[in-house]
Amino acid sequence: MYNLEKKIKLLLTAKSLSIEKLAVDIDISTRTFHNIFERNEINTKHLQKIADYMQVPITFFFDEDGQEQARIGVGGRADGAGECVDCKVKDEKIAELQALLEKAEERENRLFDTIAHLQSMCNYPVQNKKAG
Repeated sequence: MYNLEKKIKLLLTAKSLSIEKLAVDIDISTRTFHNIFERNEINTKHLQKIADYMQVPITFFFDEDGQEQARIGVGGRADGAGECVDCKVKDEKIAELQALLEKAEERENRLFDTIAHLQSMCNYPVQNKKAG
């Protein structure tokens, strides 16, 4: 298991819950949670209760590289510089989509110019460019 305290607190933060609320709801004392955090050990019964309550697979607690966190949308994986890897990937995708949109708009403008040129050659009324 990676770091139980970190994983549990990450889930609590994501779901806006306190450790006290979790303890009451799954019938595990806060003292037991403190022991779990201190020792970084937990029995499978307690771990399954937490996973079920938080609606995450139990594998979430064994995930060392953040793949499970990313898959279920909790937290973000950090690279060596402390940046959120998931955020970088999303930013790159956004930039890629913006570039594609710009290319599409350029093509659209060229098409309107071509249509206008052809219409003027054939004595058709020239249509204005699409309003943006």
